[in-house]
Amino acid sequence: MGQGEPILELKGISKRFGGLTALEGINLSVTPGTVHGVIGPNGAGKSTLFNVITGLLRPNSGEIVFRGNSLGRIPPHRRVPLGLARTFQNIRLFKDMNVEDNVLIGQHVHTPTPVLSIIFGTQPATEWEDKAKEVADACLRKVGLESKKSELARNLSYGQQKLVEFARALAAQPELILLDEPAAGMNVSEKAELLHMISTLRDEGYTVVLIEHDMKLLMNVCDTITVLNHGKKIAEGVPRMVRNHPDVIAAYLGKGGDVRAGTC
Repeated sequence: MGQGEPILELKGISKRFGGLTALEGINLSVTPGTVHGVIGPNGAGKSTLFNVITGLLRPNSGEIVFRGNSLGRIPPHRRVPLGLARTFQNIRLFKDMNVEDNVLIGQHVHTPTPVLSIIFGTQPATEWEDKAKEVADACLRKVGLESKKSELARNLSYGQQKLVEFARALAAQPELILLDEPAAGMNVSEKAELLHMISTLRDEGYTVVLIEHDMKLLMNVCDTITVLNHGKKIAEGVPRMVRNHPDVIAAYLGKGGDVRAGTC
C-alpha cells in the first residue's frame, strides 16, 4: 500500500440473497488512521457490508482491496493475519471461559509453534504463551478490564462483554478494526469510555470502521460517515455534512427517527 492510498477500498460491491438485493454497487474508501462510520436505518445493509468485507459472505460482484491487495476469495480466517479484525453485533464470547482466555483467542492467528509443541508444553510453546498473555493483558488494559481477566465472561455486564470482544479484536494485532454496534447495551459512562478508546486507537495509528446507532457518539468520533439505505449509498462525508443531508434526514424520518436529534 503506497503512501496516501486507502487502507480499504470497496469497488462496486453488490450482494443478493435470492430476489433480495442487500447491497447494490457500493463504492467505499477508508483512509488509514481514521474513524469511518457506517450508518443507516435497520435493514440498510450495514452488517451485510461487514460480512462481505471480512469474508463471511461472498459478493455477487465487485472487488475488495485491503492494503493495496485484492482479497478475492481469501477466506475469513486468512484475512485476520493480514491485519483485518472485527467485533459482532451479537456477542460471540465463550461464556464459560475467563476473560483473559477469551482475549487470547485473538492471538491464535499469530501462533508460531506447532500444535504438538503446544500440547506437550515444550519451551517454545511456553514462551509463546507467556508473550501472548502479555499482549492479552495489554489489550484488556486498553479497554479498562485488566482487573476482570480471571472472571468468567458470563459474569460480566453486557457492556463489559462488548469490551472483551473489542480486546479480542485488538489481540489479533490488526491495522483495521471493524466494530459492529459496539455501544449497544452500554450505559452512559461505558459509552464515554468507548468514545475515548476509539479516539485513542486512532491516535495510535489504527484505522476503525464503525457501525453504530448512537448518533451522538458517531458525530464526536468519526472523521467520515457513509450512509446506506436499502442497500445503496445515499450520502458520504464529514459528520456535519451527513447530518444535514436531505436524503439522510428523509431516510431516518421515514423510519420514525431524527438524525439531527441524535437518534438513529
